[in-house]
Amino acid sequence: MTSLRAILCVVKKAQIALTGFALTAVLFGLWRVDVIPGVWDLQHWGEDVAGLARAEREAHREARLAGFEAEAAGLVAELAADPELAPIALFGSSTIERFPAAELLPGTRFLNRGIGDEPAGLLAERLEISLPPEAWPRCAGFVLYLGSVDVRRLGAGPDAVAERAARILRLLERHAPGKPTALLGLLPERGLGAERRAVIEATNASLAELAAAPEWSHVTFVPTDRAPLRGPGGELSADHSVDRLHLNELGYQVLAQWIRLEGGPLAALL
Repeated sequence: MTSLRAILCVVKKAQIALTGFALTAVLFGLWRVDVIPGVWDLQHWGEDVAGLARAEREAHREARLAGFEAEAAGLVAELAADPELAPIALFGSSTIERFPAAELLPGTRFLNRGIGDEPAGLLAERLEISLPPEAWPRCAGFVLYLGSVDVRRLGAGPDAVAERAARILRLLERHAPGKPTALLGLLPERGLGAERRAVIEATNASLAELAAAPEWSHVTFVPTDRAPLRGPGGELSADHSVDRLHLNELGYQVLAQWIRLEGGPLAALL
């Protein structure tokens, strides 16, 4: 009996060790890809976390801009070869950069010019160079998602976001006058408190009011802070998202359907 108990004890210890090893491996993997909230900071403990995050944002932005420039010659050739080609350009932060529009809205040529974690001010600065000069007059319309970074990372209020959105609309008007534009509202997020909830709702109200102004008759506000992307508790639906802020495939299917059905004049192009 003693020998049997000893064997069982060894087996149990081995099981515990294996479980611990497996759990450690899983947590390490999540740590490396920054799935667990806050572990990015632990990964860079003792370093200038804010500086590292800023450097990563800047590097990503530069890489995206370089990609747009690299695509320019091919896009100009494509437009020259097909005089009837009229693409739709998408501008915004990570929600736009990740948007598989061509897959979900087939039959339309999309130009994805989204840059993750980019506030509206930086979008305005680089808007003109995001497309070659030959492409601007050929664009059939635009999709905009802006203000999310301004609210969530920079703490901007509803009026400030609306002013920045108006600036970008004026820039679009300068390059491609009167083209149909879908202005997407801010998405909800997971784990938001009452204060953030109120700011998102107020910002969306300001954006809707902006799009309804007579000056922007070609702009349609498409609300996104609603079911099914917004869950019963007012947060971003876990079934429609990959993390606290970003949509998954199902979430993008919903977003694409809203643009196609509720995008105003732009919807007629899809």
